[in-house]
Amino acid sequence: MKMTRMVRRAALLSAIFVGLIAGAAHAAGGVAPETKSPPTISGTAAVGKTLTAGNGVWANSPTKYGYQWLRCDDKGATCASITGATDQTYTVASADVGRTLMLLVTATNADGSSTANSKPSNVVSLAAAPKSTAPPTIVGKAQIGEELVAKVGTYGAGGGTPTRFAYQWLRCDPNGNTCTTVAGATGQTYGVVKADSSHTLRVRVRAANDFGREDANSAPTAAVAEPPAPVTPITTTLTVSRPDVVCCAAAKILGTISAAKPGEQILILGKEWDSPAANVIGTATTAADGSWSFTVKPATSTVFQAKTATDTTPGVTIGVHPRIGLGFANHAFTARVTARDSFAGKVVFLQRQTASGGWKTVKAVVLDRSSRARFAVKLPKGISLVRAYLAPSQAGDGYLSGVSAVRRVKTK
Repeated sequence: MKMTRMVRRAALLSAIFVGLIAGAAHAAGGVAPETKSPPTISGTAAVGKTLTAGNGVWANSPTKYGYQWLRCDDKGATCASITGATDQTYTVASADVGRTLMLLVTATNADGSSTANSKPSNVVSLAAAPKSTAPPTIVGKAQIGEELVAKVGTYGAGGGTPTRFAYQWLRCDPNGNTCTTVAGATGQTYGVVKADSSHTLRVRVRAANDFGREDANSAPTAAVAEPPAPVTPITTTLTVSRPDVVCCAAAKILGTISAAKPGEQILILGKEWDSPAANVIGTATTAADGSWSFTVKPATSTVFQAKTATDTTPGVTIGVHPRIGLGFANHAFTARVTARDSFAGKVVFLQRQTASGGWKTVKAVVLDRSSRARFAVKLPKGISLVRAYLAPSQAGDGYLSGVSAVRRVKTK
């Protein structure tokens, strides 16, 4: 009997060190559920509304599911379990306002359990129509042949979070009055045409959610000017200051336009690895020598592009390492992993530096539902240099490997 227990324990420790499963599989060799498509959250992220968990798609025939709802910051990071929120549905509370919600689903069969997380919800708002606190603005040059971009403004102060926007461009007199709608001009961008000459332009943005809508108008542009004489198309270079960052540190996107002119607007596009398309995330203005820069803080692997009036650059990717904290107090270690997504069920390795300068794994730790773990490790007497390491296989799609700062631990 004693020998049988030793064999089973050795098999279980081997499975944890390999780090290929997130859950408890039986030593007899059965296969726990494995996620094929992540859990989902359906419903409106507003106070008093009910959100519903979708289990996702699992292999290996789960027989039951467990749920845990998490409250995260507005970026979908720094999550904590919501006490008692373990049903398939969750009623959004006032404490959730300004935050996002995430769902953990644990699938179980006769051979074990595995946990997977959803994407963060939209930022939770009040169950009310949007309320504008700063009007829309227009970016771009009021000149025939140029493209203008509508920025939606800001919303808050007792209103709900907008979930969709609609646009209508207006052609006005030179003073910005007596406006009429421009037929068919209902996109976020507008190409200035000959009929706009000597007029000003405004954009009306309609912000809406499930509880209502509100219209807000921008200030007028300058009077639309005739285009200058034809010029050589303007292109731009695109480089990044850092090819990878630890979530969510800053990196710079830099370039120089071919015309080497000041005052040119550069649109910055960003596409996270799991987003369907690139979005405009900001603008940069060229300096006296035609150079420009833009600061980004990616939370997961993101492809960036720069767009001039006549050209869009190829994409440049900035990879993201999850941020790993490693604490030591009262003879125990605490590991914590943070990024855009949850790392519940992933395996982090505690490693000690060897005499040759390499790193040796001394313990494998499975992160809990809050992407944390507390554990004790017996280290050799004296001073040890230790770190926490997240292998690429555990980091998952959208992330590079992660490593904590090195801690100096003295044991007696």
